[in-house]
Amino acid sequence: MTSNVIMAQVRRAATSHVWSLLTIVLLVASVSLNVIQATRIGGLRSVIRTLRGEAQLAVGTSVPPMAVHDLRGQPTEVRFDGVDTPTVVYVFSPTCGWCARNLNNIKTLADQAGGRYRFVGVSLVEKDLQTYVERSGLTFPVFMKPDASSLKAFKLGGTPETVVVAPDGRVLKVWPGAFSEASHADVERFFKVVLPGLTQS
Repeated sequence: MTSNVIMAQVRRAATSHVWSLLTIVLLVASVSLNVIQATRIGGLRSVIRTLRGEAQLAVGTSVPPMAVHDLRGQPTEVRFDGVDTPTVVYVFSPTCGWCARNLNNIKTLADQAGGRYRFVGVSLVEKDLQTYVERSGLTFPVFMKPDASSLKAFKLGGTPETVVVAPDGRVLKVWPGAFSEASHADVERFFKVVLPGLTQS
Protein backbone atom coordinates (compact mmCIF):
# COMPACT_ATOMS: atom_id res chain seq x y z
CA MET A 1 0.00 0.00 0.00
CA THR A 2 1.50 3.30 -1.07
CA SER A 3 1.76 6.32 1.16
CA ASN A 4 -0.71 8.21 -1.08
CA VAL A 5 -3.37 5.54 -0.55
CA ILE A 6 -2.71 5.54 3.18
CA MET A 7 -2.96 9.32 3.32
CA ALA A 8 -6.23 9.24 1.36
CA GLN A 9 -7.66 6.70 3.80
CA VAL A 10 -6.53 8.82 6.77
CA ARG A 11 -8.17 11.90 5.23
CA ARG A 12 -11.42 9.97 4.63
CA ALA A 13 -11.37 8.67 8.20
CA ALA A 14 -10.67 12.15 9.57
CA THR A 15 -13.44 13.66 7.46
CA SER A 16 -15.83 10.94 8.58
CA HIS A 17 -14.81 11.52 12.18
CA VAL A 18 -15.37 15.30 11.85
CA TRP A 19 -18.84 14.72 10.36
CA SER A 20 -19.66 12.29 13.17
CA LEU A 21 -18.58 14.81 15.77
CA LEU A 22 -20.50 17.59 14.03
CA THR A 23 -23.62 15.39 13.90
CA ILE A 24 -23.31 14.62 17.62
CA VAL A 25 -22.85 18.32 18.45
CA LEU A 26 -25.92 19.23 16.38
CA LEU A 27 -27.98 16.48 18.02
CA VAL A 28 -26.98 17.66 21.50
CA ALA A 29 -27.82 21.26 20.55
CA SER A 30 -31.17 20.17 19.12
CA VAL A 31 -32.06 18.18 22.25
CA SER A 32 -31.02 21.11 24.44
CA LEU A 33 -33.20 23.52 22.45
CA ASN A 34 -36.13 21.10 22.66
CA VAL A 35 -35.75 20.86 26.44
CA ILE A 36 -35.59 24.67 26.73
CA GLN A 37 -38.66 25.06 24.49
CA ALA A 38 -40.59 22.39 26.43
CA THR A 39 -39.80 24.19 29.68
CA ARG A 40 -40.98 27.51 28.22
CA ILE A 41 -44.15 25.94 26.82
CA GLY A 42 -44.87 24.33 30.18
CA GLY A 43 -44.43 27.71 31.85
CA LEU A 44 -46.67 29.39 29.28
CA ARG A 45 -49.35 26.74 29.78
CA SER A 46 -49.25 27.43 33.50
CA VAL A 47 -49.62 31.16 32.85
CA ILE A 48 -52.53 30.52 30.45
CA ARG A 49 -54.28 28.31 33.02
CA THR A 50 -53.86 31.06 35.61
CA LEU A 51 -55.09 33.75 33.25
CA ARG A 52 -58.10 31.68 32.24
CA GLY A 53 -59.00 31.22 35.89
CA GLU A 54 -58.62 34.94 36.49
CA ALA A 55 -60.42 35.81 33.27
CA GLN A 56 -63.68 34.18 34.31
CA LEU A 57 -66.02 35.84 36.78
CA ALA A 58 -66.08 33.73 39.95
CA VAL A 59 -69.19 32.62 41.81
CA GLY A 60 -69.49 34.59 45.05
CA THR A 61 -67.92 37.74 43.61
CA SER A 62 -69.79 40.96 44.38
CA VAL A 63 -70.44 43.04 41.28
CA PRO A 64 -71.60 46.67 40.95
CA PRO A 65 -74.51 47.80 38.78
CA MET A 66 -73.61 47.40 35.11
CA ALA A 67 -73.18 50.70 33.26
CA VAL A 68 -74.64 50.22 29.77
CA HIS A 69 -76.57 52.05 27.02
CA ASP A 70 -80.16 51.48 25.96
CA LEU A 71 -81.03 50.80 22.33
CA ARG A 72 -81.35 54.55 21.69
CA GLY A 73 -77.78 55.02 22.85
CA GLN A 74 -78.65 56.64 26.19
CA PRO A 75 -76.48 55.74 29.22
CA THR A 76 -78.25 53.73 31.92
CA GLU A 77 -77.57 51.04 34.52
CA VAL A 78 -78.60 47.46 35.05
CA ARG A 79 -79.08 47.37 38.82
CA PHE A 80 -79.49 44.17 40.80
CA ASP A 81 -80.97 45.65 43.96
CA GLY A 82 -84.56 46.78 44.16
CA VAL A 83 -85.86 43.51 42.70
CA ASP A 84 -87.00 40.43 44.60
CA THR A 85 -85.55 37.91 42.16
CA PRO A 86 -82.03 37.22 40.90
CA THR A 87 -81.09 38.76 37.56
CA VAL A 88 -79.91 36.66 34.62
CA VAL A 89 -77.55 38.73 32.47
CA TYR A 90 -77.21 37.17 29.03
CA VAL A 91 -74.17 38.60 27.23
CA PHE A 92 -74.17 38.17 23.46
CA SER A 93 -73.32 39.74 20.12
CA PRO A 94 -75.51 39.92 16.97
CA THR A 95 -72.65 38.55 14.85
CA CYS A 96 -71.72 35.67 17.18
CA GLY A 97 -72.33 32.25 15.61
CA TRP A 98 -72.54 30.47 18.97
CA CYS A 99 -75.04 33.10 20.16
CA ALA A 100 -77.22 32.25 17.15
CA ARG A 101 -76.99 28.54 17.94
CA ASN A 102 -77.87 29.25 21.60
CA LEU A 103 -80.79 31.58 20.83
CA ASN A 104 -83.56 28.99 21.28
CA ASN A 105 -82.04 27.94 24.59
CA ILE A 106 -81.99 31.43 26.07
CA LYS A 107 -85.49 32.24 24.77
CA THR A 108 -86.85 29.00 26.25
CA LEU A 109 -85.02 29.66 29.51
CA ALA A 110 -86.51 33.15 29.75
CA ASP A 111 -90.01 31.79 28.99
CA GLN A 112 -89.81 28.96 31.53
CA ALA A 113 -87.94 30.74 34.35
CA GLY A 114 -89.07 34.33 33.74
CA GLY A 115 -91.38 34.35 36.76
CA ARG A 116 -88.56 33.36 39.11
CA TYR A 117 -85.72 35.37 37.53
CA ARG A 118 -85.39 38.72 35.84
CA PHE A 119 -83.72 38.44 32.40
CA VAL A 120 -81.58 41.15 30.80
CA GLY A 121 -79.64 40.98 27.54
CA VAL A 122 -76.38 42.86 27.07
CA SER A 123 -74.78 43.08 23.64
CA LEU A 124 -71.09 43.83 23.40
CA VAL A 125 -71.64 45.06 19.84
CA GLU A 126 -73.90 47.91 18.74
CA LYS A 127 -73.88 47.24 14.99
CA ASP A 128 -77.13 45.65 13.69
CA LEU A 129 -78.38 45.19 17.27
CA GLN A 130 -81.82 46.75 16.76
CA THR A 131 -82.49 44.52 13.75
CA TYR A 132 -81.20 41.48 15.63
CA VAL A 133 -83.48 42.14 18.62
CA GLU A 134 -86.52 42.55 16.36
CA ARG A 135 -85.80 39.38 14.37
CA SER A 136 -84.72 37.17 17.26
CA GLY A 137 -87.91 37.56 19.27
CA LEU A 138 -86.15 38.22 22.59
CA THR A 139 -88.78 38.97 25.22
CA PHE A 140 -86.51 40.65 27.77
CA PRO A 141 -84.89 44.12 27.81
CA VAL A 142 -81.66 44.41 25.83
CA PHE A 143 -78.86 46.89 26.44
CA MET A 144 -75.51 47.47 24.75
CA LYS A 145 -72.00 48.83 25.09
CA PRO A 146 -71.05 48.21 28.74
CA ASP A 147 -68.49 50.78 29.82
CA ALA A 148 -64.85 49.89 30.57
CA SER A 149 -65.40 49.55 34.32
CA SER A 150 -68.31 47.14 33.78
CA LEU A 151 -66.34 45.10 31.25
CA LYS A 152 -63.59 44.78 33.85
CA ALA A 153 -65.86 44.07 36.83
CA PHE A 154 -67.82 41.38 34.98
CA LYS A 155 -64.71 40.14 33.08
CA LEU A 156 -66.63 40.30 29.83
CA GLY A 157 -65.08 39.41 26.50
CA GLY A 158 -66.37 36.19 24.99
CA THR A 159 -69.95 35.60 23.90
CA PRO A 160 -72.34 34.16 24.74
CA GLU A 161 -72.08 34.20 28.52
CA THR A 162 -74.80 33.81 31.14
CA VAL A 163 -74.37 35.34 34.60
CA VAL A 164 -76.87 35.03 37.46
CA VAL A 165 -76.64 37.84 40.03
CA ALA A 166 -78.47 37.96 43.37
CA PRO A 167 -80.28 41.15 44.50
CA ASP A 168 -77.35 41.88 46.82
CA GLY A 169 -74.93 41.86 43.85
CA ARG A 170 -73.37 38.45 44.52
CA VAL A 171 -72.69 36.27 41.50
CA LEU A 172 -74.64 33.03 41.91
CA LYS A 173 -73.68 31.25 38.69
CA VAL A 174 -71.65 31.77 35.50
CA TRP A 175 -71.88 29.80 32.26
CA PRO A 176 -69.33 30.91 29.65
CA GLY A 177 -70.27 29.90 26.11
CA ALA A 178 -73.36 28.34 24.62
CA PHE A 179 -75.37 25.74 26.56
CA SER A 180 -73.72 22.59 25.23
CA GLU A 181 -72.79 19.24 26.74
CA ALA A 182 -72.22 19.55 30.51
CA SER A 183 -73.33 23.19 30.77
CA HIS A 184 -76.70 22.36 29.14
CA ALA A 185 -77.51 19.83 31.87
CA ASP A 186 -76.21 22.18 34.58
CA VAL A 187 -78.41 25.04 33.34
CA GLU A 188 -81.46 22.75 33.30
CA ARG A 189 -80.74 21.59 36.87
CA PHE A 190 -80.10 25.09 38.19
CA PHE A 191 -83.25 26.65 36.70
CA LYS A 192 -85.36 23.46 36.80
CA VAL A 193 -86.27 23.77 33.12
CA VAL A 194 -86.01 21.72 29.92
CA LEU A 195 -84.06 23.32 27.07
CA PRO A 196 -84.22 22.48 23.36
CA GLY A 197 -80.45 22.30 22.83
CA LEU A 198 -78.24 24.07 20.32
CA THR A 199 -79.45 24.86 16.83
CA GLN A 200 -77.27 23.27 14.16
CA SER A 201 -74.94 25.70 12.44
